[in-house]
Amino acid sequence: FQGDAGADTGERVEGEAPELDDVVPDDGEEPPAVQEPDSPEPEPTETGGASVETPPTEPTAEPTTQEGRVRAILDDAQRLFEEADVALREGDLATYQSRQEEAQARIEDAIAEMDGQ
Repeated sequence: FQGDAGADTGERVEGEAPELDDVVPDDGEEPPAVQEPDSPEPEPTETGGASVETPPTEPTAEPTTQEGRVRAILDDAQRLFEEADVALREGDLATYQSRQEEAQARIEDAIAEMDGQ
């Protein structure tokens, strides 16, 4: 039967993908781990890699000056961008997009505050 050509002999049939053992020699050693240069290690999470939302900080008194309000809004935007980065490193694209959009909205809030709106 021609469909079994090479099945027991280790021969490859033309057009068939090679087995991994045929491509990578086994010298008994584990291959070194690949690490991107200058890429920080993702921090472990209690949920085994699932995105963990950073709980909001304890509420403090609302800033009374425009500068204080703008600073608080921008701090919130920065936190959201950081959460987006964590989500991206974990491959959670939905959370990444959501945090990016929330952070952008906070930046727009800061601009509106500076314009007195």
